[in-house]
Amino acid sequence: MRGVRSLFPLFLLGTLALAAAAGAGTAIVIDPYSTESCGETDYAGTLGDPNGAYSALVDCPGLCRLAEAECRSLDKLTFSCQDLIVSKRTTWSKANCTATISDKAQLKICKQDAKTQASMDKQAVKSALSNALQGCSDWSTVCQNTCGAP
Repeated sequence: MRGVRSLFPLFLLGTLALAAAAGAGTAIVIDPYSTESCGETDYAGTLGDPNGAYSALVDCPGLCRLAEAECRSLDKLTFSCQDLIVSKRTTWSKANCTATISDKAQLKICKQDAKTQASMDKQAVKSALSNALQGCSDWSTVCQNTCGAP
């Protein structure tokens, strides 16, 4: 859950920024999208202890590499889902601006804020994916280093 936990503060800040905008006269309706439904974000953490996980088996290095490949694949699926939700949030936020703000200057500011928030959210997803993929690689390295160990 490391990735979700690392993204939660960012999304919370985005929500607080929207709430602050609402307090400044901008009507805001909370979006219905949540990245929490995308799945596990720390597959390496679900693989168990890499120290000797497959050391007693003939193809220990191969199993370690296979576990890493599957871990990476699952992480990419999870963060692809999160990236899609961030895009949906952007569409929602801009439509929300249009539906709740009649002043053209305020509407422009609201849409720019939505675009800026989306950019920050996408960067957070990208960073979390990078960390998750590194976790898979680190797990595999430890696993392979224990292959053949007594």
